[in-house]
Amino acid sequence: MDHCSGGPGANSFGQYGYSFEGLAKDKKYNALLALVDWVENGNAPESIIGTKFVNDTVALGVDSQRLHCALPKKSVLKDVAGLDWKEAENWVCK
Repeated sequence: MDHCSGGPGANSFGQYGYSFEGLAKDKKYNALLALVDWVENGNAPESIIGTKFVNDTVALGVDSQRLHCALPKKSVLKDVAGLDWKEAENWVCK
């Protein structure tokens, strides 16, 4: 993932107010909605799911998803053979 957007990683997580077709519009995929829930309800996010679209084009569909973890934790692929690294549920924050 580049600094603010773009790059090879899962770089879309609601920044710039984007709403992505096919993704639930909730705090799990959107950093702004997670921040609002934290400020208004005291629910600090443990992670946000980032999405990488094919060729960075929403219309082409989802290429992969991955957790972005709150520091000091980091996103780690579960230690199970044969897991698809492109699926967010196969990652944990450690």
